[in-house]
Amino acid sequence: MCTRLCITLAFCLGSMSGATILVSPPSQSAAVGQIVSVDVNIASVVDLYAYQFDLSYSSTTLRAESVSEGGFLGSGGQTLFVPGAIDNTNGFVSATGGSLEGLFGVSGSGTVASFTFEVFAPGRAEIEIQNIILLDSSLSGIAVVATGGEVDATASPEPASSLLCGALGALAVWCGRRSRWGVRGAA
Repeated sequence: MCTRLCITLAFCLGSMSGATILVSPPSQSAAVGQIVSVDVNIASVVDLYAYQFDLSYSSTTLRAESVSEGGFLGSGGQTLFVPGAIDNTNGFVSATGGSLEGLFGVSGSGTVASFTFEVFAPGRAEIEIQNIILLDSSLSGIAVVATGGEVDATASPEPASSLLCGALGALAVWCGRRSRWGVRGAA
């Protein structure tokens, strides 16, 4: 009985000790020419003091524009944030990271970083979090599971036929008024 209780307790505590880092939203659609935002969120973390990760994406569909700090780590005090280096040729933002300057880490869930991308070609763009390092306030590693996301990029919509008809109608009215006023083109 004691052995079974100890195994169950160890299993429950072990499953609670890890964190999840994920792309949010997990899936979104956008047209070519649009700007999309992607957050990297952390969930169920205990005593997060510092983090670092790389973000990979499809460089044939997306172009990274900016990286900014999320509010989660800052909820524990002053932070040092490094946005990482954007490499749009290879579809990679490397070494995005942050660290608290105090003595204690933060626990819970929230956004650690936000990324903006320009959609410049149609296609399905996978976004993956890689090379993740999470440290607690004693600088020990924190177990983590990562979940990526995707952007479904569609071709830019063609102008609506009603807008085109409206523009042609306005042009016809303008030309009709012009001839009524006696304005004629050069002969």
